[in-house]
Amino acid sequence: MASVLAIVSKAQFEELSRSKGGAKVGTALGLARYDSTHRALSPLEGGGDLFLVTIRPDDVMWLVGVLASPKLRSDHWQAAPSTVPITDATGIKARLRFANGKGVPTEPGKLAMSLQTPRALTDDDVTLLRGLFSGEVVADAPAPKAEAKKPAAKKPAATPKPAPLPAPTTEIPKGWIGDADQALRGGDGKKALTILLDAWRELRHPAIAETIDSVSELVTKDVPPIAGKLLKDKVAMWNARAKAADPADFGVLARSLFLVNSGKDVGEHLEQLAAWPADPRLATLCHRLAREIPFTSTSARPFWRSLFAVIPKVGDPRTKGVLDAMDAGFAKTFEGREDYLSYLPNQTKKIRAALAGTFEQALDEQTLQALQAMRGLVAHRSAPTHGAEQIESLFQAVYDDPTSDAPREVLGDALLEANDPRGEFLVLQLAEARGRTLTREEKRREKELLEAHAEAWLGPLAGWVGKGDRVFRRGFLAECVVKSSGRHAGPFPEVDAWATVERATIHEKPDALPWFTGARAIFGAGWKCLFATEQTWRHLVELHVDDRSEEGSLDRLRVAGAVPCAAKAVLRAGGRRSSRR
Repeated sequence: MASVLAIVSKAQFEELSRSKGGAKVGTALGLARYDSTHRALSPLEGGGDLFLVTIRPDDVMWLVGVLASPKLRSDHWQAAPSTVPITDATGIKARLRFANGKGVPTEPGKLAMSLQTPRALTDDDVTLLRGLFSGEVVADAPAPKAEAKKPAAKKPAATPKPAPLPAPTTEIPKGWIGDADQALRGGDGKKALTILLDAWRELRHPAIAETIDSVSELVTKDVPPIAGKLLKDKVAMWNARAKAADPADFGVLARSLFLVNSGKDVGEHLEQLAAWPADPRLATLCHRLAREIPFTSTSARPFWRSLFAVIPKVGDPRTKGVLDAMDAGFAKTFEGREDYLSYLPNQTKKIRAALAGTFEQALDEQTLQALQAMRGLVAHRSAPTHGAEQIESLFQAVYDDPTSDAPREVLGDALLEANDPRGEFLVLQLAEARGRTLTREEKRREKELLEAHAEAWLGPLAGWVGKGDRVFRRGFLAECVVKSSGRHAGPFPEVDAWATVERATIHEKPDALPWFTGARAIFGAGWKCLFATEQTWRHLVELHVDDRSEEGSLDRLRVAGAVPCAAKAVLRAGGRRSSRR
C-alpha cells in the first residue's frame, strides 16, 4: 500500500480559494476529488492516501488536503472530504525523499515544475506529512526565501547580460568536495564529475548521486551526440564510446539507448554500461526503465534479465526505496500474464537480498550544504536568460496558435539564447517553410539534429507515433500515425503538443481525436466519435471517415461550428471512396 503526493495547480487553488471566500493556513478546503488519471497515481489502487500540495510564491509549499484511500473513477480520484486544514509544509520539504530517492529540487523556482508528475511517498515521507497536522513531528525551520526573480523582459527575444557567477554560500570543506567545487567553478565540469563519482563509490550517499545527475546534465551539453549516416554507423559509434567508458559520455549513451528498439539490444547496451565502474546514473536509468516498462512481449525476457542483473551490480542504496513501486507497476501492467507475474517478483526479491548489506555513509551538514550549493551553481550555469516557465509559456503560445509562424520565431530565438539545439532546428525549418532553399550543409545539419533529438522533443508523444510515420515541419511534429498502444506503457498522453499536427491518422486510437485541434486533415475518425467530443477543428480541410452511415453528418458538424464550412469529408465504405462537401 503506497501513498502519493500530487500538486494542485496555482489556477486550481485560486479558484478553490475564491469559492471559500479566501484560503489561508488553517482553512479546511474539504477536498474530495482529484481530477487526474496520471499513471503515477496507480499506487493508490492498493489503498494508499493522496496528499495534495500547492506551491505559493518563493517556493512556499502548503499541504491543502489528504484524500484517504481514494477510488479511481472514469476521470478522477474520489474520497470522503478531507478534514485536514491548509498547513505550511515548507519546513519539511527538504526532508522528503520520495520512493525514487531524489527528493525535491533545491534551485529556486523549480519546485512546482518538478511536482507536475505525482510522486510516490516513502513511509518516512508519510510520517513527516502527517506530523504537520497531528503534532507528532516537529518540522524543520522554514527554508529561507528565494531571492525574488527579476521581472521578465517585455521582448522575449532580447538577450540580457548574463548574471555573474555567485559566490559560495557556505564554507567549502577541504578534500573531495572542495576539489569538485573548485573544478566546477573553474569551468571544468568533467573533472568535477570524476571527483564526485569517486566519492559516491566510497560513500554511496543520495545527495552525491543527485549532484552527479545535475553536473552530468551540464557536461552532456558539450558532448557530441551519437551520429552517423546509417543505423549501423550509429550503433558502431555507440559501442565504441561505451567501450571507452568516458564518464562524460554517459548522458548521450543513455539518451541513445533505444537506437535499435529491441529488448535484447537494449539489455546488451545496459550490460555494456554496467561494465564501467559503479555509477549512480546507471541506477537512475534502470529505475526509470523499470517504471516505464518499455517491453512487454514474451520475447522481451532478455531485456528484463539484463536489467535485473545490472541493478544489483551498481549497488545503489536508493534502489531499495523503489522496489515496492516496481512490483506494483509490474502487477498492473502484466495482469493476467502468468509468465511474467511468476518471474518479475522473484527478480525484485533477489535484488532486495543482494542489496541488503548496501548502505549509504553519513555526511556532515557542511558537506551536504556544499553539495546543495554545487547543484545551485550548476542551475545557475545552465539557466537561460529566459527561465523555464517563460520558455514553457512560449511553447504553449505555439500550441494555442499552431498555424502562425510568429510564436515559433519567438520560441526559436529563446531556445537559441538558451543553447538549446531545438532553436537551431526551428530556425532552419522556418526558413525552409518560408521558401528559402537550404544549402546542402544546412540540410545535413537539419537531419542530424532531428536524428539526435527527435525522441526528446516529442516527449510523451514519442511512444505513440512510429518513427517511419512522423514528419516535422516548422520545428514541430506535423504528420503522424497514432498507434493503439505506445512503446511506453501508460495512458494516451492528453497534452496540447498534439495541436501542431496537421495530418493525423488515428484509425487505431479514435478517442485521441479531441487533441488534434490544429489538424488540417484527419484520417480514421468515425461520426459517433466526432459528435461525442464536442470539440472544434477550425483549421480542418479534409475529414477522412471510415463509414457513411449517417447522411448529413458533415452538415451537422458545420452547423454546430465544429468544422469550417469549407471542410469536406472523404467517405469510405465497401472499398469505395467518394467526396462530399
